[in-house]
Amino acid sequence: MKIKLLILFILGLTRWVYPQTFEKEIHGVTYVFNQENKEVENKANTLMDTKLKVNINECPYFLNSTRSQMYAVYRKVFSKATRVKELIGGAIGIFSIFDSSGNVLEVKFHSFNLFDKITLEEIYQLEKCLKEEPVSIKVSCPDIKYYRGTAALNFERLYKYYDND
Repeated sequence: MKIKLLILFILGLTRWVYPQTFEKEIHGVTYVFNQENKEVENKANTLMDTKLKVNINECPYFLNSTRSQMYAVYRKVFSKATRVKELIGGAIGIFSIFDSSGNVLEVKFHSFNLFDKITLEEIYQLEKCLKEEPVSIKVSCPDIKYYRGTAALNFERLYKYYDND
């Protein structure tokens, strides 16, 4: 019994000593890193955590953006094949909020195995590039203001888009 209490105490202490979230700033933008969930997002995000109720059955919508279009955006940030090669074996989940015109308003990144390998500059540039490129969306409910989207940045697949220099 005492051993179990000691283990619980130590686990609680490590959680207190090592914060699960922390913030970093770059180019005037603050990002919140959640170590427990392996997520990174812009601190200014306000829509991401709200309960956006877009039921695909009530309002069918789909994205027309192709994989090659998305990987062209990713290549703007990860422009060197050698850097992409370092990240092979990993992927980043990209969650976004966009409006009915396809303008990306907010982005959140999720990665189990690359959390410590992606630089803050890469996160900043990736968010910036995604927001600069509207997604192509087919919407059947013009009264819905915001939509959710997900994508994956798989570095092994991205590497195939290079000339393998």
